[in-house]
Amino acid sequence: MSIMIAIESAGITDVGQKRTGNEDAFYLDDDLKLYMVADGMGGHLAGEVASALVVDTIRDYMKRFKEGSDVEEMEDTDETLSKEANRLLSSITLANQGVHQVAQSNEDYKGMGSTVSAIAYTSPTAGTRDLKFIVDLVAPDYDYSDGLSLTFPPEIVINSAEDAVGNVYGSTYEPVVDTDANTVVWGAPDITEDGDFSGGEVFTVNVETPTLPLDVDYWVFDDGWAAAYCADNPADCDAWGITDPAVVHSEGICTITEEALAFKTEKYWNLKDVTTGEILFEDQAILNGVDIYTGETWDPSDMRMVHGFRPNVSVGYAAPLDFESAVARNAAGEEYDTDTYDFGSYAVWFGYETALAADTYPDSPTGTEGSSDILLLQKDLEFRFTGVYDDSVEHASGLMLHPIKPGTGSIATFVGFRNYDIDLHPMADDVSTARGPLGQFLIRVPFEVWDVESVPAVLFYLIMIDLEVDPQAT
Repeated sequence: MSIMIAIESAGITDVGQKRTGNEDAFYLDDDLKLYMVADGMGGHLAGEVASALVVDTIRDYMKRFKEGSDVEEMEDTDETLSKEANRLLSSITLANQGVHQVAQSNEDYKGMGSTVSAIAYTSPTAGTRDLKFIVDLVAPDYDYSDGLSLTFPPEIVINSAEDAVGNVYGSTYEPVVDTDANTVVWGAPDITEDGDFSGGEVFTVNVETPTLPLDVDYWVFDDGWAAAYCADNPADCDAWGITDPAVVHSEGICTITEEALAFKTEKYWNLKDVTTGEILFEDQAILNGVDIYTGETWDPSDMRMVHGFRPNVSVGYAAPLDFESAVARNAAGEEYDTDTYDFGSYAVWFGYETALAADTYPDSPTGTEGSSDILLLQKDLEFRFTGVYDDSVEHASGLMLHPIKPGTGSIATFVGFRNYDIDLHPMADDVSTARGPLGQFLIRVPFEVWDVESVPAVLFYLIMIDLEVDPQAT
């Protein structure tokens, strides 16, 4: 999960055991991100006056900059410090001048003074802010996105933007910054029918410190997969509940209302009673007896007992390198042994170190197959064998083909083959749809692949490669 880290401050002073008067003054402002404490000196009320004057002067000076008021910069600056650090230093210099003037003008305050310790939080780049945008993609027709466009108000100065990485194929997208239109764009509205953004991607733009609230117009590009696919495969789309496929780019306004000090992604585990739907443990960070964020150690006996058990999670957050297990169940949910299909992986059958597509198919034609995203790789998948076999036919090559009836199973894109040219595949010349620019073509397979952890369940779009054997040699 992604969170923003904010500061909540509190302060208190105490007169102590020796003195009868409290000469301290402090100021805490979570909105201004300014925190300071001053210790006055001078006897009688002089110390109290000095510390209060210091705090008030620094606060007012820094607040005017925050509000965009007309404030003169001090001429004597330290070139080794940032602009905002010099502002804080200038406010202290101004406070010093004020204390000195008051002490000189009033005999009761002669010789008074004050110490001060102050902190002003700013962005990593002084005078700027990193704005983080996270795409929450909701597509009833299973479309992904080809990219994102952000348009900022004309008064916002865009300094830079960071590359974004798609969660589907892991490709990197360099931002295009147009300072005339004040836009930043990743990807393009090309309607590729095979978008790389599935939601959860982070887009970062650095701007000169804005005045909040800030409205940013966004445009999420629909990849148009369903509109194109359903035009040729209406039976499939009816079965999947896609009733009105269309290309719909999402447009709207994102409003930034408050500022935080950092952006951080944290990962937790949860425990759910799948019978009742009750969440028994939520957002837990204790792995192997240690809170991975605080370092605090936990004994299993410290965990709360639920249903007679105390959970002890002894796993890590590294992405899995292979599937762990496969269970076959019939329509009634009963487990059974199947000799029709074998479940395995390239790590199991062919000796690869991992079963990741990025490792087992490094020479893919597109170079985009596979993912290292742990949130995707750790999901439980369900292969639903909904395909109905049609009559087998003998191909001109002499091979027996076992086609799947239209409207059953699902469609996969064959993108390449290991030890032979894609044109040699028996189905290459039999397909009814046009082949892609790299020779890839669609083929019907007897199963669907579903992400059953999402609510509602999500149907995966399949990209496949053939085994190492030349089909025309068998």
